[in-house]
Amino acid sequence: MRRTAFWAALAAAACGLLSGCEGKRISDLGAISGYTEFRADGVYLRLNLLTAEGSHLVWTSDNFSGGGVLHESELDTRVQVYSLKDGQRNKKVFSGRLRSLRWNAARINSFRALVGVVPSSLTEFDPEADGPTGEIDATLITPNQGEFETTVYGAQIYPASLFLDR
Repeated sequence: MRRTAFWAALAAAACGLLSGCEGKRISDLGAISGYTEFRADGVYLRLNLLTAEGSHLVWTSDNFSGGGVLHESELDTRVQVYSLKDGQRNKKVFSGRLRSLRWNAARINSFRALVGVVPSSLTEFDPEADGPTGEIDATLITPNQGEFETTVYGAQIYPASLFLDR
């Protein structure tokens, strides 16, 4: 039994030294940026994948031949949504994960991004808010590359019709 444990530990150490054993990664991922679109069912948050230098990652034929694409279920998100009062963060109105996380439509040479939803039904209404916009802090959590954070300023988080009389 001890001999088996020794060989298992040795194999694990050797695997760690080989690049093919390090686990799935998103090739060239160095940062993210966010973009939102408000729809009736919630805020759609698009997390654009960037290099460390800030260039957009694009879909290439290499992505579809076995490298650089993780399944959505292998990724996680953490999102906080804040209302604004007097132009400053006022109240956290949502904290949780993006729902329905998926890759954007993958077309050769289009930007690589993940899209998820902050459902309106789970967003608390802040009656003190200045208007329908707020701020969103988003974190993309990858299994082997760590966490990547971004903030979206001026994101519409409520229907504008709720603020027509103000």
